[in-house]
Amino acid sequence: MASRSGKPARVGRVFAGAYGAGEGVRRAAAMHPAARVVGASADGLLVAWTDPPTPAQARAGSAACLLDGEIYNLEEVARLAQIALLAAPEATLAAAYERMGDSFVAHLRGEFALMLWDARSDVGLLVRDQLGSASLYLHAGAGRLLFASELPHLLEALARTPAPDAEALVQWAAQGTVPPDRTLYKGIAPLAPGSLLRLRGGGWESARYWTPRYREPLGLDRDAAARQLRRAVTAAVSRRLEARRAAGVLISGGLDSGTVLAVARSATDGGEATLRTYSAAFPAHRTMDESDLIDLEVERHGVSDTRIPVTGGSPLQASLRYLDRWRVPLPVPGHFIWEPLLAAAAHDGAECMLDGELGDELFGAASFLIADRLRGGDIRDAAKLAGSLAGVGRGRLRFQASILYQNGVAAYLPPWLARRGAAPAWLVRTEARRHAARRDPLPWRALEGPRGWAQLADTVMRGPDRLGFGDYFRRRGRAAGVPAHHPFLDLDLIEFVLRLPPEYGFDQHFSRPLLRRAMRGLVPEEVRMRRGKSYFDPLLVDCLAVDDRSVAQRLLGARDAEVLSFADRSGVQALLERGPAGHGQGPSAWARDVWRLVTVECWLRSQADPGFARDLLDEVSGRGERAPTSRRVGRSYVYQS
Repeated sequence: MASRSGKPARVGRVFAGAYGAGEGVRRAAAMHPAARVVGASADGLLVAWTDPPTPAQARAGSAACLLDGEIYNLEEVARLAQIALLAAPEATLAAAYERMGDSFVAHLRGEFALMLWDARSDVGLLVRDQLGSASLYLHAGAGRLLFASELPHLLEALARTPAPDAEALVQWAAQGTVPPDRTLYKGIAPLAPGSLLRLRGGGWESARYWTPRYREPLGLDRDAAARQLRRAVTAAVSRRLEARRAAGVLISGGLDSGTVLAVARSATDGGEATLRTYSAAFPAHRTMDESDLIDLEVERHGVSDTRIPVTGGSPLQASLRYLDRWRVPLPVPGHFIWEPLLAAAAHDGAECMLDGELGDELFGAASFLIADRLRGGDIRDAAKLAGSLAGVGRGRLRFQASILYQNGVAAYLPPWLARRGAAPAWLVRTEARRHAARRDPLPWRALEGPRGWAQLADTVMRGPDRLGFGDYFRRRGRAAGVPAHHPFLDLDLIEFVLRLPPEYGFDQHFSRPLLRRAMRGLVPEEVRMRRGKSYFDPLLVDCLAVDDRSVAQRLLGARDAEVLSFADRSGVQALLERGPAGHGQGPSAWARDVWRLVTVECWLRSQADPGFARDLLDEVSGRGERAPTSRRVGRSYVYQS
């Protein structure tokens, strides 16, 4: 698909800079052979970046721009600023900044980190997109600000690696997130999504240019809502396919990825762009395997599919590769499943990889609508909604009462009461108390609006950044050379969904009922009306309990284990010795706890020994993990280990 301008508005460029003093960025300039340092302003701005454009392409008049990511609405921005659409996206953005100042930023749509500078007035901006798909990392001190669009490049710009941030470290180990204003490195903070940093006179100040805002639901019946939802999903997918010559879609047998595939196939039909699918098969875990449904989708849409059988593997080896490259722990143990799929897509020449991430959350029920009904005194309707959540069933009164409490009464409980039971058993008692006191169990309360809207808006607009969604998927794509794109993490689509009548998300039998209605005739019926959903937990438990358990025991059982600075030795030993069957919350919780502890341990050891991850990977990688080979089967390429 070609854009009207004929130019894709995308750039995969990492940039790093220093404002106020330039020594740090001179070290960062060594991050890539193509990095460049541009001249300093009166206040000492130095910037290094990788790959094109040339300095002339990044400029318009007195202004300059660097873009890491993509802007999807450059033509709209050019019209708004009353300027011509220029050949390089950076030049268009620079011209808009020169003409409008920072007021144009709120109109941008995409996944982006921006640096803008106007040499005429010696002022500049650092900008991060509204949903946090791209990142900007900051370190302030000694009268200067260091910044970078990827964390390793900021670390390279510093004279020494910062110490671990103790509070962030405990929160990551306990629940897989870090405080929103911190990273695992002390003194390094992310610029918040929807924020900008103004650079002026040698100083800087942050400001919000966007925040979620409640708007009244649209007056649509279910059929009209489904039609408009289909159009909104189609627009979100099409934005990510614009000007692509080849694209891939990660698919399973589920509704969300099936929706992306169906819409992408429709959007590319009759065009020059090629579309392929990439999927995993699990022959040793039949309850997880969705090959039959994937075959239906591939046949329905007439696309070629690359299928990789996964019978085992080492999550730990994947985590060591990730740690060695990105200098932070890998947040998800399933990364080893996706690595070969992305490698296959890169081999096929795919220019982007789409997926169905965030579909469950975005199209699911705004369950705290129950709380809004209770607040309005409509107890009967609240009870009806509680019985209409998928899987509850109207006849299961005890379960229905529990849902009524959790999604109704609990929404009005004070935060301190909701904190109970937040800390894992293996945290030392003092850290458990601190963690429970710091943890915010109700982050949606910061948004103004009905509770049902606030809970869903927080989940889909701010939740992905809390979980490190943008960082992980961006890095995963960069490592493979195939940019990752998530059509459901789209600001215009999300804002539309949040204006749909919230009761349309409730159905006694099916989750995401409105999306199912919208996809009628497009997604195969076996996929569209499927009630169940597969999870990778059994495979991950097996891999951690068999392939990686001995290494985990050796690392975490050592007398000088680094995690013992916050974890109780006897609690960690009990976790390892009892295994998946002995965990009080089940095998999946056991895998989660072991995964976080062992990856944190590896990260902490790598702080003292930068070569630790690579050395351990060399040691453990001879346990049978081989590069995949492939053979063509009909429309599919099947990769075999």
